[in-house]
Amino acid sequence: MFAESLGVNCQLVIIDWNNKVAELNANQIDLIWNGMTASDELGEQIDFSVSYAKNAQVAVVKKDSTLTKDAIKDAKVAVENGSAGETVARETLGATKITEKSDGQVGALAEILAGTSQVAIIDITMAQNVIGKGAYADLEIVDGASYGDEIFAVGLRQGSNLKAELDAFLKAKYQDGTLTALAEKYSVGLNTDALK
Repeated sequence: MFAESLGVNCQLVIIDWNNKVAELNANQIDLIWNGMTASDELGEQIDFSVSYAKNAQVAVVKKDSTLTKDAIKDAKVAVENGSAGETVARETLGATKITEKSDGQVGALAEILAGTSQVAIIDITMAQNVIGKGAYADLEIVDGASYGDEIFAVGLRQGSNLKAELDAFLKAKYQDGTLTALAEKYSVGLNTDALK
């Protein structure tokens, strides 16, 4: 929708999440829009749009797991390489047996399904949309294992001329109800304070 509002075509590109800043700064991509956590660290390297959603990290296990919130730090943990989930696993939980997946949060969940990891730390937005369905029917979120208050924003090159237009677009789509409808459809918590 944003590309259409600019009168340009949108090309979706799958990147190595660990190289997202390099891809952006090398003009390989123009925006990072896939569940981009607006962290202070990344904010030193790139610009962010207005925040459009709230997020947290959660621990996902097989339904028959006996793993508790307190035992996660000693378990085999799968995360997306370079993600907020990896930061939680290393810095918040102090986990030492971590498998970093370059194929994203889907790869981390595949580790659980294969039994090669005991727990995956992923976005709550992802978990709420897939857990208990299809291939993920036998997975669940560990009770009480939710970490951090994050915000999602779109990443842009520093000084990008798209920032003002993108911020206005996101706010307009909140005002006309488009973002609210999408948030309900995909179980995402909007950052309504930032979108007003």
